[in-house]
Amino acid sequence: MADCPKCPYVGLNLVRTPQGVQVDECPECGGRWFDAGELQAASADPAKLAAALEDGSDSKPSTRACARCGGELRNRPLISRFLRVDYCPRCRGFWVDKNELHLVDKLLKGE
Repeated sequence: MADCPKCPYVGLNLVRTPQGVQVDECPECGGRWFDAGELQAASADPAKLAAALEDGSDSKPSTRACARCGGELRNRPLISRFLRVDYCPRCRGFWVDKNELHLVDKLLKGE
């Protein structure tokens, strides 16, 4: 079991998204870890999200470690410059804080 990138020493639990994708969720902070491909599979518009993921510019070092490989995460914009998430360049996973989860689909729908 992986540990939460935000909450030290808290293990992640497996949960299913409404789309049926199994992801890791922190029982403390409610953030979610998406392994490579899971964020697209769980999004309202996978094609639009995949296009947004291609642009890795404006990434900055994060203070968090990857839940999967322990590598250093990078903080980068996702869909909008106002929504920043942590990304692992090594295993290509994403950490999305609980308050950011609804923003991903909202921005994909153009709301």
